[in-house]
Amino acid sequence: MNNDKLDGKSANDICGMFVDEYLDEGSASGYCVIQTRINDEISLSDCEGMFAELKEKGIIKNDDFRDNVWSCFYDLYEINIKFDFNIEVPQEIILSLKKYILIKLCLKRNGVYTSQIAFRHIKDMLEKTSVFDIDTVPDFRKYVSNNQTVLYLSNCKEFLQFCTFKEACEFYAKIKNFTIRNNPKSREIPSYDSILKYDCLIRDFIDTGNIDLRVKYCPILIWWMISTITPLRPSEFVLLKRNCIYKKKEKFYIHIERIKSRSDRKNYDVPIMTEFQIPEALFEFISDFIDYANEIDSSDYLVSDDFYKRYLKKVKKRSKNKITLQKFNHLFKLFENEVVEGIYHYEIVALGTVIKDNQIERIRLGDTRHLAFMNMLMQGLNPLYIQRIGGHYTLEEQLSYCNHLDTFTSAKTYMLSKMLNNKNEVYYRNYSDNIDWGLKQTEKELLGAKFYQLSKVKDGAGRCTSTNFPMDCRCEECLFCEHFIPEKNVAQDYIAELKQSNLQNIEIKKEVLKKLLKEQIKDEKEIGTVSMNLAALINQEMILNAYTLSLEKGGDKPCEQMEDQLYIQMNSC
Repeated sequence: MNNDKLDGKSANDICGMFVDEYLDEGSASGYCVIQTRINDEISLSDCEGMFAELKEKGIIKNDDFRDNVWSCFYDLYEINIKFDFNIEVPQEIILSLKKYILIKLCLKRNGVYTSQIAFRHIKDMLEKTSVFDIDTVPDFRKYVSNNQTVLYLSNCKEFLQFCTFKEACEFYAKIKNFTIRNNPKSREIPSYDSILKYDCLIRDFIDTGNIDLRVKYCPILIWWMISTITPLRPSEFVLLKRNCIYKKKEKFYIHIERIKSRSDRKNYDVPIMTEFQIPEALFEFISDFIDYANEIDSSDYLVSDDFYKRYLKKVKKRSKNKITLQKFNHLFKLFENEVVEGIYHYEIVALGTVIKDNQIERIRLGDTRHLAFMNMLMQGLNPLYIQRIGGHYTLEEQLSYCNHLDTFTSAKTYMLSKMLNNKNEVYYRNYSDNIDWGLKQTEKELLGAKFYQLSKVKDGAGRCTSTNFPMDCRCEECLFCEHFIPEKNVAQDYIAELKQSNLQNIEIKKEVLKKLLKEQIKDEKEIGTVSMNLAALINQEMILNAYTLSLEKGGDKPCEQMEDQLYIQMNSC
């Protein structure tokens, strides 16, 4: 290999990996991005400074940048991950690779595991290309197409850009426009029915469970309550600090450090949010746990290893600070065995295999995050806002959640139809945002004889509770209005006609939203409007399907069975 470097101008034109820095301009949407291009010409003194910084943070255990085997600490699993630079390539390439890993760990703030994946990819590329031999380009393309992923190709390209050696830059020029298709399957998640069962049993367990068991499984309860409000990765939960909650101007917040598990992206649309408003009840629940945890130890983390060890005997203690992701997953499995199956007598089964009422689909720790995303989409929140909440780097990452909307809404429809027939409480929910939405309870029986004094609407199919009818009318169809209370049979033909029109509008809005999210220059206002319209249509579809299911199960007069209230999520009409 020729170890000559390109001249300065050529190298700068071709080589260099991007490092982004966000500067907050003092508002929710005000920020600017400073993008810096860095290559392997960074000085050794700068590298030694970054190495010392990583050592001080406990990320690197070595004392010397010149060591050929680096031992790095992966805090999520509390294990050491090695970077072995003893590879048969020129020393200049090894030095370039060391600098590359330092930049990822220190400046790009990639995790140790993420950086190790990139390290393995680059070592494999060096072997497959005989260290950037230009004659291997065709075979390398074929190899990547048949055997590797988009992430592999992205890491290889990034290192080729970082490396200023002539052969590396020439090799990059040959493959920079080379792409492969990677269409991973959408994550399979439990049915909404199973999620509701979990939610009900967890909240009942909080209220009525044995005090010792509630303390033992308090981390699980806190995780559930947070992750059903805000998308939360399990790895982000175990990294929550003990001072993660705070009160500001009579509102309650939690600080969540986002895990940048896929942060090797060239283009970031927005900085990621880390502060989230939570209900006061959740704030108090976490506060009580913190008070108890402080009696056990003085860990910086919300859930410590000492807490875990106290309730799980014969456990090898590895950390004095926090519970690991492995241990948290183990605690969740114990919760399933002891509480879900043992106390509430559910049989936990695989996804899609529920055939009995006492069966419930297995939930993985990451499932609630995905369900939270779909709930926010169905509430009509602007995808730009959801992007910042969820830690997505591009809006396109949200498109996968659209694949789940159909099955998710179908499950919600089924639950809604059960409520129509089971005399359950009925709430009209108006989501002005994801925290402080109002609840308006409409009780037909409390109206008594006054119900029949209300204005008849829709050919006598129901009554309107508005005192300003028809001036308050915001919906074209009474069935979707928060002021509407059904009284008589709602004609099936009428429902079928509404369903057909509504389904067509849903498909149109979904395609429009996908198109807007894929555009290079995004119209935030238009995206927000389409999102709200789509959410309203989806909620209307659930109501229509619920009436259809109710008619199928209960005969021609489902409304006579609905003596209490109707649980309907409303956005706008």
